[in-house]
Formats: sequence, C-alpha cells, structure tokens
Amino acid sequence: AGEKLRQHHTPLAELHLARVLELDPQNAKGHFLFARLRRKQGSFDGMHEHLEAALKAGFSVERLDREQQFLLAQTGQFRDLKGFAGELLIDAGEDGPEACEAVVNGMMLTYQLSAASGVIDAWAADYPEDPQPLFCRGTLYAEQEKWPQAISSFREALDRAPDRTDIRVHLADALMKIRQHKEAIREYRQALRESPSHVNAHVGLAECLLITKQDDEARTVLEQALRVAPDSFEANLVLGRLELTAGNSAVAVERLRTAIEAKGHSVQARYALARALRAAGRNDESKKQFDRVGEQNDGLANLDKLLDQLNKDPGRVKLRYEIGVALLEFGDPVEGAMWLESVLEFDPQHKATHSALAG
Repeated sequence: AGEKLRQHHTPLAELHLARVLELDPQNAKGHFLFARLRRKQGSFDGMHEHLEAALKAGFSVERLDREQQFLLAQTGQFRDLKGFAGELLIDAGEDGPEACEAVVNGMMLTYQLSAASGVIDAWAADYPEDPQPLFCRGTLYAEQEKWPQAISSFREALDRAPDRTDIRVHLADALMKIRQHKEAIREYRQALRESPSHVNAHVGLAECLLITKQDDEARTVLEQALRVAPDSFEANLVLGRLELTAGNSAVAVERLRTAIEAKGHSVQARYALARALRAAGRNDESKKQFDRVGEQNDGLANLDKLLDQLNKDPGRVKLRYEIGVALLEFGDPVEGAMWLESVLEFDPQHKATHSALAG
C-alpha cells in the first residue's frame, strides 16, 4: 500500500489500505498512510481522523507532526509554518519527495510560480528517477499556458512511469490545447483502457471527438462518463452544448442546469444555459442568465492582466487582493478566498483582506 501511494497509484493504494485496516483496525502505519492519502485527496477531516488513530496506535509523533506541516505547505499556509518551510524540505528524511510536492503545490496555489520552479529543480536533482517533479513541472507550465513545454514535461514523466494514467490525461489535455487532436484522442483512449472510469479522460475524448466531427461517439462517451459521475460539471457542460447544437434545447437546459448546480460561478456554463433557454423559447429566463454573464465578464475582464503582473512580482499584495475580491464576487468564491488568504502570507495585518474574508 505504501509503495502504491508513493507511486501515486491512489485507487490501488486506497484498496490495499482499506484491506489492511479491515484485518487490523489498530494498525498504526496503515492509519498514517491513510491520513497521507486523504491529505493528497484534499479530504482533511478524514486525514485528521486517521492521524488521531495513528497516534493512539503508537505511531511516531515526529512523523505525525510533519504530516500536518505538509498539510499547511500543500494549502499554501506558509505563515503558519512559522518560517520553517525551508527546514521542512531539508529535514524531511524519507519523506523528502512528500515535502517537495507539498511545498510546490502550496506555492502554485498562492501563485509563487518562480519559487515553485526552483523547488522542482532541486527535487528533480535529488530524486532523478522520480516522475513526480517532471509531472509537477508540466502542471506549472500548463498554469502559465506554455503548452509545448508542458507536453515535453508530461512525456518525460510518462516515460518514467508509463502506467500513470493521471499523467497521460494531463498530456492529452495539453495536446488538445495546441490542437493536436488525433494524438490527444490516442492518449485519451489509452487512458480509458487503463482506467475505464476516469471521468476527465471521457470528457477530454468527447471534446476531441466533437472537434473532429464525430458527434455520435462523443455523445456515447459522455453518457458513459455520466453513468460513472452523474453530477460531473464537465460532462454535463459538454453534453449540454452538444444537445443544444443538435437542436435538443429542452435536454440541453436540463444538462446545463446540472452543470450550474455543480459550479455556479462558471461563465461558460451560464452562457451555454442562456443560449439553451433562448432556444427553448424561455426568453425571460434567458435574459437573466445573459445579464449575469455580462456582469461576470466585466468583473473578471482584468484578471489575466493582473495575473501576468503578479507573475512578474509575486509579492504585490494589492494585486492579490484585487484578484481575490474579483473572484469572490464574479468567479469561484472558494478560489477567491484562497487568493485573499495568500495576501495574509505577505501582509498578515491587511485590514481589507480580513474584512473581505469575514464577509
């Protein structure tokens, strides 16, 4: 189980760990590894539950404390590490790769991209056989929309770990971004052979099939995705657009409303819903959706410019605050709150940020 988790084969690791705890409910290392798994999945309540169980079973207090430090790093709460982020990397011992990944993820979350790149360089040098720093470098390039560099990094990572479906799907996503649709389709199909329930692979494949005018197969693929994950935002959005194009406006409205319920801040989904409502003759409802789309577009109009400025100078608190406030009102409120939290990493006493978060 530990080896599968280290190799980022999360579903298999979870199966093995569940079996371990079924056979031995007080297994200290089993609870510790389950806590690590939950941290990686973003299930922090589950993480703390297993950390407590590991402590009661006699697991190393030092390693349990370190795992909580990894959580702080992973979520970008570097100020709560009290300046020990560097020591976390140096003194992680056998958990070195975990420390590197947590710090990189936190730096990317708080848009400290140059710093993240530096940690990836050191990580790759210290662990030359590990595919994960290459994968993280690919995601860093993707964040900056440097697609050729992202593709190169994902390919190199996949060469080292050819059974990593998650890397393959990211590679296919990047190929789609530069319109290499045939190659992307090949990678998505291989990903689904490896992991038939991978929803993102279904959706990516369907999008490529739509672009290459293979609408019937795209519909089949999306319906398969929705059998796995009925509330999937991406699958409902793409299928809703497909139904709208096919003239099935009532079905499109149903799909797009489900997408909006999953991700109410999405401008794309709201615009598609507005079009579907108009096609269905529901003009008053359509106008309300179009009006909200206009408000969101106006509110987020400068977001790319602000991000570009921040990439050049990550410490500019004013830019972070403006991004956070804009996202709170017009975009993803969870992402907006994260941006405001990042302000406090640089200026813990920033009054406007505290006020916005309190609100």
